[in-house]
Amino acid sequence: MVAPLQVSTVLYVTQRMAILACLFSLVAMLAYLRVRLYALQSKSLVGWTLIGILAMSLAVFSKENAVVVLAIPLALETLWFRSYAGDEEIEQAWCKRVFWVTAVFLLGGLVLCSLYWSSLVAGYANRPFSFSERLITQCYILWDYIAQFYTPEMKRMGVYHDDVTLDWARTRSWIAIVGWSSLIALLALSPLHIAISRVAFCLVFFFICHGIESTVLPLEMYFEHRNYLPSVGLALLIPTIVWLFGRFGSVLVPPLIAVFCVYIVLQVASAGALVRYWSSSQLFTTFQLAGHPTSFRANTDFAYLLATVGGAEEALEYSKKAHFLSSESGADWLVRDAALICISKPSELQPLEAHYPRTITPDQLGAATGIHRLVRLLEDERCDARDFADFFLGLEVDAAQISEVDLSIDMSNLISRLLSVIGKKEAALVYLDTVLSQHPAHIRSRLMRLQYRLEVERYQIAAQDYRELVQLDEQDKMLDSERQTLSLYHEYFRTLNKARAN
Repeated sequence: MVAPLQVSTVLYVTQRMAILACLFSLVAMLAYLRVRLYALQSKSLVGWTLIGILAMSLAVFSKENAVVVLAIPLALETLWFRSYAGDEEIEQAWCKRVFWVTAVFLLGGLVLCSLYWSSLVAGYANRPFSFSERLITQCYILWDYIAQFYTPEMKRMGVYHDDVTLDWARTRSWIAIVGWSSLIALLALSPLHIAISRVAFCLVFFFICHGIESTVLPLEMYFEHRNYLPSVGLALLIPTIVWLFGRFGSVLVPPLIAVFCVYIVLQVASAGALVRYWSSSQLFTTFQLAGHPTSFRANTDFAYLLATVGGAEEALEYSKKAHFLSSESGADWLVRDAALICISKPSELQPLEAHYPRTITPDQLGAATGIHRLVRLLEDERCDARDFADFFLGLEVDAAQISEVDLSIDMSNLISRLLSVIGKKEAALVYLDTVLSQHPAHIRSRLMRLQYRLEVERYQIAAQDYRELVQLDEQDKMLDSERQTLSLYHEYFRTLNKARAN
C-alpha cells in the first residue's frame, strides 16, 4: 500500500488500529477462500473456519467497522466467482448459503440502526452538518477518495479536512456522476462476461468497506484514514484490468505491466515526498495550511506555530481568520488568543483588551481545546496567571448558574483548573462540587477537589475526601493513573495523622 493516500494512516499513530483491522480482515478473507475451496472439494473445514473466526474477531476488536467484511463473501460469489452461474450444483448451493448468511448480517445491521436511530441522529447535534447533508456529501467524497488513490493531489492530503462541505463536494460532482454511472453500467453488464464482473467486484469491495464510516455515523465529512482497507479493492483493480486485456491477446500484457511498474515507482516517489512533510511539525503545519487555506484547524495550528517563534501579531491574524471560518463563540476566540499571547509575548495583553470584552461567562465557552492549552500554559508558568484574571471574572458563578449552563464534566473541570491557576480556588471548588453532585463517582473530579480543599486549608473535609478515595481504591474502582495520583497524598495524610496523635 504505497499510495500517497495511505501516508497519513501509516504515520498517524492512532491509526495503527486501521492497519491492524486491515491485516486481520485480509486474513479472514483468505480463510474464507480456503473454506470455500475445501467445501467444494468435500474436505474438512474446521481448521480454516477457526482461523477465519479468530481473524475476524481480531479485526473487529482492532477497529469496529471491520465488521463490514462479513458482506464481502456475497460480492465474491456473485461478481468474482459468479457461483450462481456455475455448472456444479454444490457451488450453487454454497452461493445460496452465503446469500442467506449475508442477508441475516445486513438485516441485523438494519435492526441495530433502527434501535439506535435516535442516538445516531443526536450525534449530529455537535456537527456543522445534518444527517442528510452527510449522506449526500459522501456520494461525492467516495469518488474523490478513488481519484486521490489513482491520481493524488498532494497538497490536499493530510489530517485537516474540516474545510470539506456540501458546497465543496458539489464542485466535484462530475467525478461522482461519471463514477456512479460507470459502476451501474458495470453491474448491469457483469452477467455478460466474468471479466466485467471482476472489475465491478473491485469497486464494490471499496464501497462495502466504506459501508459504516461513510454512511450513517456522525463522523467528519472527509477522512483519509477510512481508505486503508477499502483501497485493497482499488489496488486489486489494476492487475484485474491487466488480466482483462490479457484475455484479448498476450501481446498487450508486457507493455501494460511496464506501465504499471512505472506507475508504482511514481506513486512511491510521491509518497516519499509526502512523508518528508510529516518529518517536521513546522513543515507539516505549513504544508497543511497551503493545501487547506479555509480550514479552521489548519489556521489555528499555524497561529500557534507563529506564536512559538514570536510572531504575536501574525498569530492573532490567523486566529482571527480561523474564527471567521467557523461558528465558534467569541469566548473561545478570546481563550485561544490569550494562549497565543501567553506563548509569544506574555507581558503584552493590549491585543486582548482592544478587541474583546473584559469578561466571559461559562455559557459562552464551547470548545475545550483552547482552554485546555491555556490552562497548561498557565500551570507551566509560561506567563503570569494574575495578568489574565480580569478576563475570567465572569466564570465566578454559583452552583445554580453552573447547573443551568449544563456544562460537560471535562469543561467544568477545565474551568475549575483555570480558576484555580489564576488564584480563584473557592470559585474552582464550586464547579467541582456541582459536577460531583451530579456525578459522584467521577474519580478525577474528586482528586481535584481534594487538592483544592487542601490549598484553601479545609483540612477536615479534605481528610474525609481522602478516606472516601482510599475506600474506592480498595474496591478497585480506580484507574492506574488515578491510583498513582492518590498515592501522592498518602504520606501527607500519614504525617498529618501522626501530628494529631501527638
